[in-house]
Amino acid sequence: MLRRAGLALALVLLPAVALADASEAALRWFDGFDQDKNGVMTAEEVAATADGLFDTADADASGALSVAEYIIDIPKDDDEQRERAQKRFAILDRNADGAATKEEFIAFAQRVIELGDTNVDAQLSREEFIASVTAEDG
Repeated sequence: MLRRAGLALALVLLPAVALADASEAALRWFDGFDQDKNGVMTAEEVAATADGLFDTADADASGALSVAEYIIDIPKDDDEQRERAQKRFAILDRNADGAATKEEFIAFAQRVIELGDTNVDAQLSREEFIASVTAEDG
């Protein structure tokens, strides 16, 4: 039951839209962290990759992501996806100061691994990731 609740939380947390199947944005996010391209995302890969991904998203080089930087790639006419992304940002921004630090960004990615890792091997396979973003709540 707790595991199911955790997966439901992952649906809110993930920086992608969970529709009938994994969106291209979700898979790009996963692939960005899968450094060795073996179909598995690990905490080590998150640690090694997060700096570059964060720095790319931090367009103004302020050391923190704003909501605008976080949602920049979402089409302006996609209100549903933008709203979901803003909700995820609010969760990502743990201290609610309106800016997501690199530490918050890394913690977020680590939590996604933890919540989606259904076989409890301390890594997130592409299949587990897809299942976590396409799981139905209920």
